[in-house]
Amino acid sequence: GGALMIYIEEMHEGDDVPAEHEGHEVENLGTLIDGDAPTTDGMPVNTVTAEDVARYVAEKAAAATRAEARQASEAAKARGNAAFGAKRFGEALEAYSEAIELDGSNALCFGNRSATLLAMGNAGAARADAAMMVSLAPALPKAHFRLGAACEKLGDYASAAEHYSEVLRLDPLSFAAEDATRRAMVGLKAGASNPTAARLLQKCSAVLSAAKSAAAPKTASAAPATKRSIEWVRVDTRREEKRPAARGGATLTAVAGGLWLGG
Repeated sequence: GGALMIYIEEMHEGDDVPAEHEGHEVENLGTLIDGDAPTTDGMPVNTVTAEDVARYVAEKAAAATRAEARQASEAAKARGNAAFGAKRFGEALEAYSEAIELDGSNALCFGNRSATLLAMGNAGAARADAAMMVSLAPALPKAHFRLGAACEKLGDYASAAEHYSEVLRLDPLSFAAEDATRRAMVGLKAGASNPTAARLLQKCSAVLSAAKSAAAPKTASAAPATKRSIEWVRVDTRREEKRPAARGGATLTAVAGGLWLGG
């Protein structure tokens, strides 16, 4: 239960390993340094330089700064969301831009600014922000939906169909993505006919079919109904203490000179 003390003592060839230190029995844990280099079978030696300390302090300060920036970015995003909901798109655009400047790794900020730019009629800038959202969060369905919407607005139905169908692949139950994919397919069919468009239409049809299967109700084979067994208890009415307590849903029947309780 006492404290563990470690002593380091300089030893030379021929010296005896001390069995005690200042009257206390000690255990030899091993050699730290043999010659000019640390030993491979002894205790490891770790050194900390002034540069190491400075680097640690700098990294810790940088981590704290990043955390503060992320917090401020979330606050700016929240202001943007409130402004967007009130259709104050200019205010929302400013707030989302501030959030991105504070934390450029937040995919949702790019997506929200993309939606704002699209609402303001700037589909080109909306597409750039949505593409950044996809690069930051490629597995997020909303990212592909944002990019599909911007591409559709620009009349790029091939790219729109590509990203809308990706939304359906990631989230087969998205009815909005299903409708958007069908719209993009209509625009794609109306455009120039080429092998690339044909392959994309085939891909979209396959994704739509898979989404339809995923949305179909699952019909499991009905399990055979199990008949509930009724427990009957014979009650001797001549003995007061044998009367059962009241039971909800029970039926009391007089049969063959006795009372029978079923429930």
